Amino acid sequence: MTIHWCGTGLSAIPGLRELIQTGKPVTVWNRTVEKAQDAVGDLTQDIKRFEPAMIEAALQPGDVIVSMLPGDWHVPLAKMALTKGAHFVSSSYISPEMRALDTQAKSAGLALVNEVGISEAKAGDENAVNCGKPLREVHGVSSGARGPGE
Repeated sequence: MTIHWCGTGLSAIPGLRELIQTGKPVTVWNRTVEKAQDAVGDLTQDIKRFEPAMIEAALQPGDVIVSMLPGDWHVPLAKMALTKGAHFVSSSYISPEMRALDTQAKSAGLALVNEVGISEAKAGDENAVNCGKPLREVHGVSSGARGPGE
């Protein structure tokens, strides 16, 4: 299983760096290879230019696409993931177009995970999304985030 991380903008870098440091296989895809090398080149050399056809060729069943790109890329990448038997994760809200893929994903046993925000949650904050604990429990990966009571 390879994690295909798309985008190395400012909000992506801390989580990406921590993920790479777990030793799990991560391929970084970015529109500007040099920018990605500046962000994580000290941790990995598996950095490639963001080209959807190249990602599609590299995707294997069971892989995961993580999109930290602008929202207009999420549905095309999620559709690509579904056709290749891969999972998809983004930090964006669930659009009607993304919601329309839900039945297909469930039928294929694939996960489309959206609205994932990893931030410092504060006790009583109903709007804070805390996926740090589930990530640690399910996958043995620390997000760096800590929720209420952690």
